[in-house]
Amino acid sequence: KLKAHLRRMGARPFDTLFRALGDIREMFDPQKCWNFLKTAGYASD
Repeated sequence: KLKAHLRRMGARPFDTLFRALGDIREMFDPQKCWNFLKTAGYASD
């Protein structure tokens, strides 16, 4: 879901991507976001 929303918004450069994540953060449960980032290798325990 997250990647689909980012693609739809056309978020490519880092600053645009960061703003897009801020805009859509309310759509997702915080735990689901954490799990996604962890699975993708962007976060660790």
